[in-house]
Amino acid sequence: YQCDWSSDVCSSDLARRRAATLTDGPVRAAGLGVLLGVLTQSVMGSAFIVASFVTVGVVTIRRALLVTSWVNPGTALLPFLAAIDLNLLTLWLIGIAGLALRDRRIADRSAIVGALFGIGLLLFGIVELKLAGRPIPESPWFPAVSDLLAAPLPVAFAIGALLRLVLQSTGGIVVIVIVIAGHGMLDADHATMVVADR
Repeated sequence: YQCDWSSDVCSSDLARRRAATLTDGPVRAAGLGVLLGVLTQSVMGSAFIVASFVTVGVVTIRRALLVTSWVNPGTALLPFLAAIDLNLLTLWLIGIAGLALRDRRIADRSAIVGALFGIGLLLFGIVELKLAGRPIPESPWFPAVSDLLAAPLPVAFAIGALLRLVLQSTGGIVVIVIVIAGHGMLDADHATMVVADR
């Protein structure tokens, strides 16, 4: 055990109590699962995190299963946010949270404000990813790729699998597909097949 001798509380006991609080009840466990999905963008990565908590006895298996069952909606939330314009909201969130972190009067709430600042940066990354994808349809090589994407649906599915292997990012693939489909160069059926194996 590593103990905080000033408060006479061991960190492992504190971690168990906090984990129990975070997973106390189905709603909190579901919220934690969605949050893990949003932050990691990986079902497997989230499962490893939760499994490590089970291994050290911080979370029970029953609660861990409840958390991991809600990771997938979390991974889908980020690409959904990419489909709407969040630029102004993101900048306001980063600005307000950044200024709040400098205010000593809310030192006891700094963890919450820091989390909001992190969410703002995450959303800013999505905005930048969308902006980076805008020149793709104007690239000289894109017509060939567009013709390939318009091939039979199993080919679009195979392209999605290849992109998943290369990018290792579900959110990145979905954002790229949203940008391409937004320019009318990819119909809904083919776009669905590209992201179906995420």
